[in-house]
Amino acid sequence: MLRTIEINQSLFSKEKYKELDIVDVAIYESMKMRSIMPSTTQLSDGYCVISHKAIIEDLPLYKATTKEAVKRRINKLRKVGLVELSEKSRELGKSCYKINDIMEG
Repeated sequence: MLRTIEINQSLFSKEKYKELDIVDVAIYESMKMRSIMPSTTQLSDGYCVISHKAIIEDLPLYKATTKEAVKRRINKLRKVGLVELSEKSRELGKSCYKINDIMEG
């Protein structure tokens, strides 16, 4: 579990992120931190393997109990361009994501 998640509210208050709520943003930050952990499997194309279970464990206050609940939130992040799902996810049987930097958006 991640002990601290920092959220820069001024960055996420931009018009393009208006559909996101604090839980979506916390999931993004969890994914961003996990993407740079040495223990995270990195793929050669800039994507990394991030377990939905790990996100659930990172955010106990979210109280999610299913991967589907997390996937719905990640789809919102995908819609605004913060997260990309690799086409290799299905063939690998793992969730492979690229985390885009909000500073670039």
